[in-house]
Amino acid sequence: MAVSDNYLPTKTIGDGGTVLFTASWNVIASAYIRVYLENTTTSTQVLQVLDTDYSLTFDGSGLTVDFTIGTPPPNTEYVIIARSISLDQTDPYKTSQGFQGEVVENSFDKATSISQDIQDETTRTLKYPLASGKTGTVPDPVDDTVLCFDGTTGALKTGATNTSLV
Repeated sequence: MAVSDNYLPTKTIGDGGTVLFTASWNVIASAYIRVYLENTTTSTQVLQVLDTDYSLTFDGSGLTVDFTIGTPPPNTEYVIIARSISLDQTDPYKTSQGFQGEVVENSFDKATSISQDIQDETTRTLKYPLASGKTGTVPDPVDDTVLCFDGTTGALKTGATNTSLV
């Protein structure tokens, strides 16, 4: 199975009646899909439970989240569809004549270890909420200024020193 470079979490507002929500990226296994409802006022995200709150169908071209078994999301909730793939490699590869299973397995183990290292680094960084559509770069430090957010774009910027923070 090929994995295209088209993964972006989706964020769609509910309307109290729509039960089907889709994403167009490849799904390896249902265990890797995460569906959240995000309150439009508080931005609180609540993880939904597969086969309790929603059902899932998928193929090589995408997936459909179906809230028929649960409650259709109201217009006060966004539906966020994302993925979270476990950072492990649990499938051993057997050797056969001419096939270097140990070499292949070590390659997968190395890729898994690299992913785990990256995950460790990213868990210690500032992040925007899932599916917010925002990205950011920390600006260069400027003497006697504070790091703050632009209220319109959400971008990080430096601002005038606020002496009440000192």
